[in-house]
Amino acid sequence: MRTTLILFTLAFILRLAVVAWWQFDGLYGQDAFAYYQQAEAIYHSPFISPESGSQRNFFWPNGYPLLIAGGMFLVGVTPWAGQITNILMGAMLAPLMYSLTQTLFAGNAPPATLTRAGILAGLIVTLTNQLLTSSVVIMADMAALFWAVLAVWLLVQAVRVHHSTKSQAHWLLLTCLFIFMGVTFALAVITRWIYLLLAPALGGYILLQFRRDKQFTWLVSLALVSATLIIMPQIWLSLHRPGSLVHSWLIGWRPYHFFQRDFTTLDGTAHYRYPMGLFYAFPALHPTYLFPLLTPFIAWAVWRLWQSQQYATLTLLLGWAGGVYLFLAGIPYQNMRFGLTLYPPCVILASFGVSDLLQYSKNLTPTLSYISPYGNNGEGAKSRLTLTFIIIISLMGMAGWSYRELNITLTNFNQSKEIAQQVNQILPPNATLLTFGLTLTMQHYHPNHPTLDLYFYNEAYLTELLNHETQPLYLLLDISNIETQWQSKPLAQSYHWLQRKTHLTPIATYPPYTLFQVTP
Repeated sequence: MRTTLILFTLAFILRLAVVAWWQFDGLYGQDAFAYYQQAEAIYHSPFISPESGSQRNFFWPNGYPLLIAGGMFLVGVTPWAGQITNILMGAMLAPLMYSLTQTLFAGNAPPATLTRAGILAGLIVTLTNQLLTSSVVIMADMAALFWAVLAVWLLVQAVRVHHSTKSQAHWLLLTCLFIFMGVTFALAVITRWIYLLLAPALGGYILLQFRRDKQFTWLVSLALVSATLIIMPQIWLSLHRPGSLVHSWLIGWRPYHFFQRDFTTLDGTAHYRYPMGLFYAFPALHPTYLFPLLTPFIAWAVWRLWQSQQYATLTLLLGWAGGVYLFLAGIPYQNMRFGLTLYPPCVILASFGVSDLLQYSKNLTPTLSYISPYGNNGEGAKSRLTLTFIIIISLMGMAGWSYRELNITLTNFNQSKEIAQQVNQILPPNATLLTFGLTLTMQHYHPNHPTLDLYFYNEAYLTELLNHETQPLYLLLDISNIETQWQSKPLAQSYHWLQRKTHLTPIATYPPYTLFQVTP
């Protein structure tokens, strides 16, 4: 209990420190504002009616906006409602990973190994950059990951109870764990659809652990019913939003994307540095997730689990990471935060692998005879020192990398708000702004100026706008982005139409944005 409290406190304080140091409120880009606005709509109208169009037409599932709306009842209609939700879930993930790692290998490793592996897993998710970032931005990734890990933890706890002494209380507890597992898995799914890919790994683990139990079918049925009762309303809502279930990434999945770096999609043209197959392996080998010195221990852990015939655990961890990886590596889009979906198995395996080697390096023979058959106690001491050094350097490396990346990322996020403020100050009081990229930022922080998104204005709409607009019209764009990512797309065509049909007079430059006055 004390260890879990220490891990939670450390993770919580660190996340609060990030918010305070960079003065970041959690909102950035377009997606975070969309989640926040949906939460506002739910808060003001909790019960969906035919008139509540914003709730019915929300593109993503509503799990995360529901959480934010719940937070608004406690702290008010403020971005803090969304940010504190993620901070708490990010902090709770540390003790949860500690407990999950310990329980998953209980009975198959010495207590000292389990303790070290659990603590290391908790420290990794406390310090890693991507989890720190996702804990302070108003996005669904942190909440979905927490629900998914909690579902797995509940299932592993159910297995532990299953192998204990049978009694009436035993079956009652087992029933509750399966029901709650179904609920938390469903919450992960209605927060981010991709967690449906966790179902085969959960199913395989359940099948291997409960195949000899007569209550198996009943327990699984309870979990399925509880999950279905939560997921079905979301499916009903999503059916009212064309394309939200059949996403372009889903229908655009191709196995040969694993080797590609260049794509043209609805989001424009992208030229990535890494092929998809390598990029989505980053949760196992990139310092924004896991320090590379720890990567080899994943292979060691897999080998050890196979050697000790822990097939159920292998099915759960490799099925989780492998299923998600195969999907992500085939979509035509790269985003570093997507790797969070397959991240926990990498942390668990790396933590267990290095802890297992540290335990058995007390005597290199026979455990490490595969590496050094002539080992002795002196060499074992050297191995323990080396492994301890690797752990310390890895944790320090992740902490340093996190500061570096957070400074870059959150500074850029805050810069967009500063640009919006500067533009607001220079615009005449009665001006209308046409923009792309900063639309929701302007609308949220500076609603005094009507702000329109160029993405939704083709030639016909622009003609109508210019014919009926009586107020001064301004255009704010990142021209370089328009001419590269959006080349030959409707967005670029709309900009070129304005170039041909109007006078675009540069007023100010806020790199990478340029502000133009638009006159006929």
